[in-house]
Amino acid sequence: MKAIVVSILMLVLSRSIVFSQSGWMQINSGTSSSLSNEFFLNENTGWICGSYGTIIKTTNKGANWILQQSNMNFEISDIHFINDNTGWAAGGVFVSPGTTDNRMNLCKTTNGGMNWNVILNETDFDNRLSVIYFSDAANGIALGRGGNGSVTTGVIRRTSNGGTNWSYNGFRSTVRKQIDSHSNIWIISKYADDTGHDTSYLQYSSDFGITWNTKLKTSQHAFLDFNLVDDSTIILLTRIDTNAFANGILLTTNAGTDWRLTAFFAGSAVFNLEFVDVNTGWSAGSRIYRTTDGGSNWLEQLNVYPLDINGVLMRDYKSGIAYGDQGILYTTSTGGIMNAVTYSSTTPKDFELYQNYPNPFNPMTIISYEIGKNSYVSIKIYDVSGKCVTTVVSEVKSAGRHEADFNASGLSSGLYFYSLLINGGIVSTKRMVLIR
Repeated sequence: MKAIVVSILMLVLSRSIVFSQSGWMQINSGTSSSLSNEFFLNENTGWICGSYGTIIKTTNKGANWILQQSNMNFEISDIHFINDNTGWAAGGVFVSPGTTDNRMNLCKTTNGGMNWNVILNETDFDNRLSVIYFSDAANGIALGRGGNGSVTTGVIRRTSNGGTNWSYNGFRSTVRKQIDSHSNIWIISKYADDTGHDTSYLQYSSDFGITWNTKLKTSQHAFLDFNLVDDSTIILLTRIDTNAFANGILLTTNAGTDWRLTAFFAGSAVFNLEFVDVNTGWSAGSRIYRTTDGGSNWLEQLNVYPLDINGVLMRDYKSGIAYGDQGILYTTSTGGIMNAVTYSSTTPKDFELYQNYPNPFNPMTIISYEIGKNSYVSIKIYDVSGKCVTTVVSEVKSAGRHEADFNASGLSSGLYFYSLLINGGIVSTKRMVLIR
């Protein structure tokens, strides 16, 4: 069984967040519906899909978008084109678990999206589709969610005649995302039941979904997104603690033989990743961050809170788009960078988190920190799984040096991490040891 090696120790000693004026420019999407997924046929032509049957199209690299009338009232989760004219969209309607009000839908266009025709409209408990892929005009596969209300599994639909007829096969887990690469179809998925025995999978198929090979299986993490950087390098965004915003990045550089946790987003709502190489990437949720060192340090580029960015697509190191709730749409030609100003633990004039004293400790210790201007400050404590176990400070503090007493009498012995958050963003994290 493949092991996940958690290597936070070196990371937390140097982690920093950088804040900048945004290099992302907001543009008009033509809709207020939430946007959830994208597909670009080439550098110029692409589509974004979303709720209430929303589909928008660009033919000039994302500078302008046209709202296409799909005449569909279901949520479109994924979209795929094989040429300028022929494409498919997948999704469905989810009303409540275990009812026949839920629907599984597929639609097709043969004129670039000007008109769409529903080719699948089925009612069957919890079934709905989340991803779709066609290798040519005839052969396609759609994957998504299945189940009966108490057990959440997956479903696979296949066609060999362009979508006129579809086969139905059950699948062990609900599919969240699919990537096609070198004739392989890669997916992340999740199995869940009423007993709480949730399991996440990273799998691939080389025979168009007939058989599947598992690269990673774990009940410790919930997979949110993934990137295939090359044949050996896979980057996974994972929820470490399902009861809190504690996400991390799992990385393999030997095709899945070994995995390690290379980045840690405690307290950050991060839902998707976009890496152009093993070092340079973007993560997004209510904010967009950029890293150039594989996730050790991050640049906060854009804040859209309380909305969420649902997807980021970078065509290279500079050109990209971001889209999300209520039709928000942004574009960048600079990689999102503009007039960056660094705030990190190496610049005490801005802020500094000091090593707790004493360390090791039992059960009391003092956490000292320094801030350069009046700010909303939080000090949060995390265990080795990434779960936030307590908040020591959560209030506006004046500029200067401060101390906070931490009483760990309710915690068990072991290694813990404490983070300094300024205005909601982590700026420094250190480790401490509780010994009984």
